[in-house]
Amino acid sequence: DFYRLLAPFTGASICSLLACIVFRRFVEVTNPLIGFVACGIIVAITTPLFLALMPAGRKALVDIKNSMLLLLPHKPKVV
Repeated sequence: DFYRLLAPFTGASICSLLACIVFRRFVEVTNPLIGFVACGIIVAITTPLFLALMPAGRKALVDIKNSMLLLLPHKPKVV
């Protein structure tokens, strides 16, 4: 089902967005570049954390890992 596939990533995106909003609201950052980098770090932490908390998210993380492994070049077997 298409919606079951998207649900973990939608939840992780919403969680990351809320974390960035809370960060920008309560931490005063005067340099926009520092704020952008800090929000990127927050997203990089909260997204896998949220996915790891849900069973469907853990399955999605395993699928992402397997998909990334398919992108690696395969070495030919020498016989």
